[in-house]
Amino acid sequence: MVEKRGEDLSYTNLTLSSAIYYVNPGESIQAAVNAASPGDTIIVRDGAYAENVYVNKPHLTIRSENGADVTVVEDYYWYNNVFYVTADYVNISSFTATGATGTAGIYLENADHCNISKNTCSNKYFGIGLSSSNNNTLTGNTCLNNNCGILLSYSSNNNTLTSNAFINDGLHVWTSYKNTVENNTVNGKPLVYLEDISSFTVQNAGQVILVNCINITVENLNLSNTCVGIELLETNNCKIANNTCSDNYYYGIDLWYSNNNLIYLNNFIDNTANTYPYSSDNFWNSKSTITYSYHGSTFTNYLGNYYSEYTGTDADNDGIGDDPYSIDSYNDYYPLMEKFENYVGGGDTTHTIITHPKDLAIGVPLKIKVSSNKASEITVEIGAAAETKTGKDPEFTINTAGFDAGASTLVVKSDGIECYRSDIRFYYPRTVQELIYALDSLDDAANTELLQISAVPARCTSLLLKDVLLDYAGKIVGDVLGDVIKDFRSHLDEDLGEWMQDFGSELIKEGGTQNDVDRMTDFTEEIVETIEDQAEAKLNEEVDKTIDQVIDEILMRINEAIRDAVFNLYCKAEMDEMSDRTEQLKNDIVVPTEEECEVAKQLIRIGKDAISNTDDEMIYSLDLIITISEPSINHFEERFNLARDLNGVYAIIKLFDLRDVVFGAGESLLTVPVHLGWIGATPDDDINTRSITLLAIVAAIKKILLSISLVVEASSYIILGGTFSSTPILAEEVNEEHADTINAVRDILDGQKMYAQMPMMELNGRELTVSPTNLVVLSPDGKILEFKHIEDQSRIVFPAGEYRVVSLSAEPEVIEIASTKGIQDELTMNVWSEKAAYPLGETVNISVIIENDSDQEIDNAMLLLMVTPEENATFTDLISLPATSFTDLNFNITAEYVRVFIQSMPT
Repeated sequence: MVEKRGEDLSYTNLTLSSAIYYVNPGESIQAAVNAASPGDTIIVRDGAYAENVYVNKPHLTIRSENGADVTVVEDYYWYNNVFYVTADYVNISSFTATGATGTAGIYLENADHCNISKNTCSNKYFGIGLSSSNNNTLTGNTCLNNNCGILLSYSSNNNTLTSNAFINDGLHVWTSYKNTVENNTVNGKPLVYLEDISSFTVQNAGQVILVNCINITVENLNLSNTCVGIELLETNNCKIANNTCSDNYYYGIDLWYSNNNLIYLNNFIDNTANTYPYSSDNFWNSKSTITYSYHGSTFTNYLGNYYSEYTGTDADNDGIGDDPYSIDSYNDYYPLMEKFENYVGGGDTTHTIITHPKDLAIGVPLKIKVSSNKASEITVEIGAAAETKTGKDPEFTINTAGFDAGASTLVVKSDGIECYRSDIRFYYPRTVQELIYALDSLDDAANTELLQISAVPARCTSLLLKDVLLDYAGKIVGDVLGDVIKDFRSHLDEDLGEWMQDFGSELIKEGGTQNDVDRMTDFTEEIVETIEDQAEAKLNEEVDKTIDQVIDEILMRINEAIRDAVFNLYCKAEMDEMSDRTEQLKNDIVVPTEEECEVAKQLIRIGKDAISNTDDEMIYSLDLIITISEPSINHFEERFNLARDLNGVYAIIKLFDLRDVVFGAGESLLTVPVHLGWIGATPDDDINTRSITLLAIVAAIKKILLSISLVVEASSYIILGGTFSSTPILAEEVNEEHADTINAVRDILDGQKMYAQMPMMELNGRELTVSPTNLVVLSPDGKILEFKHIEDQSRIVFPAGEYRVVSLSAEPEVIEIASTKGIQDELTMNVWSEKAAYPLGETVNISVIIENDSDQEIDNAMLLLMVTPEENATFTDLISLPATSFTDLNFNITAEYVRVFIQSMPT
């Protein structure tokens, strides 16, 4: 039994096997995985293997016997991962994983605590990829000639990457945090990865990645032949100068949510995209003028960067383009016509570099270091303190004993001109800084969860777009290939025909008969047809590979763009509100006690867990009598994938799958009135419906059920709409959880020890009445579903399911809640026909008797009768089922073949 509570994973009474499986050349690694149990080891002997290995069992070790050099696994299907891992605690070591550029050598998706070591991953889109995978260790791997060596994406956090070597590729980090990246190399030079660092200068690197940093200097580096030369994620106030970024697969420089960075006198040459700023506002040229020599003449002007694809003119021959270089919605107004090395003296900048801490305990001296390339008068101002010194590298020490807690603005002036401005946060010593870090982690958890929620409609949209693109490309390529095969057949017939005539003549001369010639001709025709079929199959296979690869690469970027668009449209305002709320609390922190800080941090941990589980939370809970509708956004994605599978060319439509898709489409339609406020949302609200709204929804559901083909074609799009309309609902829920957490922490820090009081909690069925307290709602396995800060006596109505409700008090009070799933257990249906078999064309009579054994009447129940192979599904009108009654229904249908499926559909 595995029990997971928040971030802690513990095991109770868990027994693992320890069998060893050996795999020899010619045998299947996948077969060994299928046969193995958790705790087993699979040892692969020397040789070459062609397969795609899917690992979905935890606690497996898969390793080669004698190392990666002699154990090569090449993908059988180029478009799949060589090793695809979706289970925790999996170890994969000492393989060469390679293939023809598709997907990844080793790919972890929703897999935690895995160890990937001593592998060589080459010639794939990703060498090693992590998606929503945490606490993994990647060590001693070599990534060679991949588009991207290692990818950390979709909130892959708290991973450790050590002693990995990247050759002609590198590391790419996307919305992933708190990772440890140490002692790795890119093309023989250090991979510099900095997170939560301030005031640092990068001096030697093959690739630079900065995550949540401030005031970093990156200069005089050659960052080439990797995936991204320089990557900034939520990093501000940095200087990027005198670097060359060339021949990188993705970008020369990549910036996400990074602002106020100074980027000038760099060469961006022949990268797939030289620059990629996303939601980032930066300076793409020097802030002050620079005196430089260009082609023998001296000029003074601002200087930008050199871009290999820039085609502007230089009418005055000063080395600066006359037209700005466009960078998304921003501009480099002073683009260089040549590489920055050709601007003699261009590196002699008057820009000042400021070094100081971001946070500082009150009473600790504030040290500020200023450096520039020429002497000037430097003034620093912060709070009531101001000090001036003259020189190239002055240092300042400010006494902070009288400073107030919160943010103070540091202003630096050079020769009277402001050149720098940044906030420094002052706090009371010891536990306060830990509390501030905990509050930052709460915002990180909210941002990560919103990105995960936004990713669901993005993934669904991308998959639908892929289907459309593949269908369109297939039609075009099919026409072209048809002409090619026809031409091929014509030449084959012509060449072999001439040869057969000559051969037939010689055969008769040697005593053969015309019958022998005819038999040989028939045999040759079979050979021609076989060659034609094989050539067509091979051409189609190669073209399909190319099409899939191109479309997958395009859709990967489209998926990112859609996710970010969904985030900006539905989630960014909520995230900004949460950030402001957190900042306000930070600024209001005065002098909390150590006990108050510890309790506050505990509340933050609970709030983080509740926020992180929002994507599994029910969007609404609606009692529909026959059943309970409690969909989550992940539930919609599952139904979407099922609907998409049913729409495949070779799909076999099973009635229960069709039922799930139909009901998923109906649930998706219900998100619209939830979003509009016609139906109450979130599990803890009392759901009240308007009958007129439900009748409209019923009509819409009946419309999409008019035919099986329409269900299959339309449901994907309807469910996709449900994922979009669910996103703002869940974003608001994340914001509410965040507000409850911050308000609870604020009360503790204000000395309101509500947690020490015993609240009143009274349960009546599904309704809980509770007095002011901090309330935690858990699933039976201990998963935190909600955290609520209750300030006034409140009434909470729980949806169907089992819960444990814990009031955080001196002696926590626990209430068990088990609410019903509707009254479907009190309904029985019997279906039969007059005969077991009917002749073709004969009318089939079907009888349905429904018994309602409950003590309440059920109004407007929908009965769906589906008949195959006919397309049209037949419906009764909405029916009422009186309390403790039998309802008898009859249907007469004529069809070549009849199979009956009766499903009670809620209104």
